Amino acid sequence: MKSNTITTAPTYESVMATLQQVARMQEELTQSQKETDKIVAESRKEIAESRKEIDVMLKELTESQKETEKLLKETIAQSKKNMDDYEKSLARQAKMTNGVSESYGSFAEEYFYNSFYYGDLNFFGEKFDDVQKNRTGPNPGEYDIMLFNCKAVAVIEVKFKVREKYLSEVLKKEKTFRLNFPEYNDCRLYLGIAAMVFDPEIEKEFIDNGIAVIKQVGDKVVINDENLKAF
Repeated sequence: MKSNTITTAPTYESVMATLQQVARMQEELTQSQKETDKIVAESRKEIAESRKEIDVMLKELTESQKETEKLLKETIAQSKKNMDDYEKSLARQAKMTNGVSESYGSFAEEYFYNSFYYGDLNFFGEKFDDVQKNRTGPNPGEYDIMLFNCKAVAVIEVKFKVREKYLSEVLKKEKTFRLNFPEYNDCRLYLGIAAMVFDPEIEKEFIDNGIAVIKQVGDKVVINDENLKAF
């Protein structure tokens, strides 16, 4: 069976309508593309501006970090210099203090040595024949003033000002003296502390331990040996 298709020929009006529809679609597409291009352009602009802001922030952060590191290094360097200067100052003060202390100590040693040397050497109930100063031996120990006779020896420690800690130092002289000078082991040994300045309580501690206290009173040297014992 044969099928027949009838096709209606396009009219002028239909063609124009189709063309107008296509034109509208083209215009809408063009408008949409413009909007899209505008949005893309604005986005790119915003991205570019954001990148510039980020670059500026990074640059400022880097510069700030450099300034911070510079300031930190300068602060550390200044602190170190201040510490070095302070240590040097302390060292100078310590040196000056030690120098003054040594001068006072030397003055006291010379004063009491001369007092014994030019005196009659009658001390501690003994008549001594010789006086010596700054004696040392093969073992550790130094003896500021030593008085001798055939039967007794007196060891006298000299300080400018007596402190409590010196009591144990003087008491140790008995053992170190016996080690350094065994030739005097058969002799009576007396211990004394001589100083320009005494605290009354500390002075009493020396006396109570059987040690002679020798001090300057006016222009005289006074010896307190009321509790003196032979070691």
